[in-house]
Amino acid sequence: MLPLPGLLAEAAGVVVSEYDAIGSSEHRIRNAEGKTFAAKQWCDLLELRGAEPIAWYDNDFYEGVPAVTVNKFGEGEVYYVGTWPEPSYFYQLFEGILKEKDLAPKIQLPEGVELSIRTKGSKISSS
Repeated sequence: MLPLPGLLAEAAGVVVSEYDAIGSSEHRIRNAEGKTFAAKQWCDLLELRGAEPIAWYDNDFYEGVPAVTVNKFGEGEVYYVGTWPEPSYFYQLFEGILKEKDLAPKIQLPEGVELSIRTKGSKISSS
């Protein structure tokens, strides 16, 4: 009977104090750069326990409440997404993480095109 996210609360650095199943109702989240994105399905109201917010709800009752967080844990980071944002939010989130960790590919691919890089020892191949 642990509060959400259960056994992952310490790693995530958050506890869900309340959640709201919103179904197809649309709410908005705002990232640190001020760009907004649609969000559906549910809204977790997060109580921070060490995590830092990186996106907030941007309208209605939830305005200003953290929606997405990052928590330093061990040698890594745990991201908690407390709603279901539109795909473009995930693209910008993952792109930012890859750039920050210097893992971003050195070429820009058109949307919908994927690049896979495989390594075995010192051999590298791509497809």
